[in-house]
Amino acid sequence: GSTWHGLDSLLFEAVKAEIESLHLGVRIEQARRQPARAGGNGGHTLIDSHGDPHGPFELVIVADGARSQIRDKSDTGRTTTYRWGAVWLVAPDPDNTFAGELYQTVDGTLKMMGLLPTGFGPGQDTTPLVSLFWGLHEDAVDDWRRAGLAAFVDEINRYDPRAAPIVATVQDMDQLLFARYHRVVMRPWHRDGMVFIGDAGHAMSPQLGQGTNLALVDAMVLADCLDGATDLPAALARYSRERRAHIAHYELAAHALMPLFQSAMPGMGMLRDTLFTVLSRLPWVDGQMIRTMAGIKRGIIRPSMTLDLPLPLPPPGA
Repeated sequence: GSTWHGLDSLLFEAVKAEIESLHLGVRIEQARRQPARAGGNGGHTLIDSHGDPHGPFELVIVADGARSQIRDKSDTGRTTTYRWGAVWLVAPDPDNTFAGELYQTVDGTLKMMGLLPTGFGPGQDTTPLVSLFWGLHEDAVDDWRRAGLAAFVDEINRYDPRAAPIVATVQDMDQLLFARYHRVVMRPWHRDGMVFIGDAGHAMSPQLGQGTNLALVDAMVLADCLDGATDLPAALARYSRERRAHIAHYELAAHALMPLFQSAMPGMGMLRDTLFTVLSRLPWVDGQMIRTMAGIKRGIIRPSMTLDLPLPLPPPGA
């Protein structure tokens, strides 16, 4: 059958094929606006972690994630760090047990485990990978580490015995990374020769799993806005306008759903299970839920985005 590689590998190969000058291992921490000169716009000089300058550049696309230092140092947007996060592990899935869909197990709102097929690693296409995540409150991280690897493996196996070969690959607790969730709210997503895309511009809790979808649409819309543009400020303003409804819908939905999946309110778990069981039986609501998970919703009333790829969606509605 056909195989697919991790998205990061595909994008990296595409970048290498298109970009003439590519610098790896350079951590950019700040962007300094340069004064405009006669016949030019000035642009930004980027400062790396060693204090060395790069540029100036007429346009800076900021795509350095939820903890973007360029965003924070430019005093742009509002960032909130949730007290919940997840322990992550990417491991081989030689039997392809978790192919094709996300598997999740929840216990109220205090426990959540998921296994997500993750394609293949760079340079190999024989053993698929799977991402395992285990929801955790930040106050519980130290106790979780002190309990040790054996306790973690036992707990994972109780929630889903099929995960046993996955966690068996873990040799040390340091292989498990704890990532906190962030919420970044920004309007608009451009500032004087800079544009913020992906989590750098709109990080949110991962309950809807839309981080990559939104970032890819960001890149597509930005490319369309810049294509043939002669007025950079106008092109960036158009980008912010075109992304507003789509991003706003997912920001609101992800923030609203967060307490239903990870919170210190166990009653929310019962509400979630009852609510989604009932709503999924209503055709119109079920259609909206499918469109939301497909990443194409732009609000309750606004029409959804259209896709060129055939997907098993219900007939068009809102």
